[in-house]
Amino acid sequence: MNSLNISSLAVKLFKSIKPQQFIAARSLNTQHFRTAQLSSYVTPQIHLTPSKDLLKAHLHIASPLSIFFKEKKPLESTLSVKKDESWNPIFTDAQLSTARELNVPPSECNQHGVFINRSPEIQKVILRSINENVSLEEVTPSMLKEIVRLYSSNQQIERLDKHDLSGLTELRLLDLTCNKIKEIPKDFFKYTPYLERIHMDDNKLTELNKHSLAHTNNLEVATISNNLIQLISSKTFNMSPKLELINLSFNQIGFIPKDVLKYQDKLEILNLAYNYLKIIPAEIFENKRVLVWLFLQSNHIETLPEELRNNCKIIQKITLDSNPVKYLPENLKEIPELHLNNTPIYKENRHNHLKGFYPPYK
Repeated sequence: MNSLNISSLAVKLFKSIKPQQFIAARSLNTQHFRTAQLSSYVTPQIHLTPSKDLLKAHLHIASPLSIFFKEKKPLESTLSVKKDESWNPIFTDAQLSTARELNVPPSECNQHGVFINRSPEIQKVILRSINENVSLEEVTPSMLKEIVRLYSSNQQIERLDKHDLSGLTELRLLDLTCNKIKEIPKDFFKYTPYLERIHMDDNKLTELNKHSLAHTNNLEVATISNNLIQLISSKTFNMSPKLELINLSFNQIGFIPKDVLKYQDKLEILNLAYNYLKIIPAEIFENKRVLVWLFLQSNHIETLPEELRNNCKIIQKITLDSNPVKYLPENLKEIPELHLNNTPIYKENRHNHLKGFYPPYK
């Protein structure tokens, strides 16, 4: 049994229209009629009503595709396509032969092929980044490519769509701070291959899974502090080998997988302060030759591994304030700034004048 693509069917129907017949195209936004041609990114709406002299077909830009077969003998079934199948809907000849109506969800592109079904808040920010006077129908791919920084802070965003960043191929910085985002959709960063900085502080994220930061090969800075993160996958940062700064402070993280930073050999600053961590695995510090600052204050840490100093040769600062620290390896005491305020080890040794403790013992 052969299969038939709806899009090709629509093209054949349009091609079958005789020269003296016409196609009227109406933009939903501009509300005016104009002649138009089918293109690969347009999902048309076609109403076929045979008459003696004229066959009228109305092509609506960015509207649902519906092909109505109106014949003397009414047919029985209605075929519908799910939203995620709308780009390549397939039906068999048998299904089409008995169909009365074919329904496909709204087109996801404007007349220039630009995706328009983004989260409303993101769409608004994108338009503002281009020009406040530009409508969705007027946005072109070249306009999107000119956006290198997208500031979407304080927009009351609750949900992200995986296509929100489509077309923003030159984006370098994304600011989504101070919203209400609960999760990062799979493939969210698929369209931004050159993204260097992500700021998602002050949201409601509860986890970072293996898909959260996928496609971020050029990411250098990731700040995701003050969320509700409890779980971090060991593969969260696998696709971000160029990270130099990671800030996960002010979350609810109680456990760090030992291989979560396996590929981050360029990491300079790691901030895990204000979480519920009890143990920092020694494996975290493997290949961290350029790590300079490590923030761990206000956790439940009692000690740190000796490997930290062995692997991080140039580390300058470690903050362990407000932790139940009882013991530290001798090699850590040579670090220029070792912050130990409000810790048992500091209180017990404050008169010993040990080198490297910060603030210095008096």
